[in-house]
Amino acid sequence: MSPSALREAVGIKSRIHFSRYYMTPLMEKGLVEKTDPENPISPRQEYKLA
Repeated sequence: MSPSALREAVGIKSRIHFSRYYMTPLMEKGLVEKTDPENPISPRQEYKLA
């Protein structure tokens, strides 16, 4: 899913808050991974369950 779709699904509007408090911890624990890790800041970046 795209980051904006994930934020909408959980009801968070702030990109920074969502990234810092939700996505980063999930990625550090290995629960979520980027679909294109070679281009981490790609506008087409999406995430999937690990």
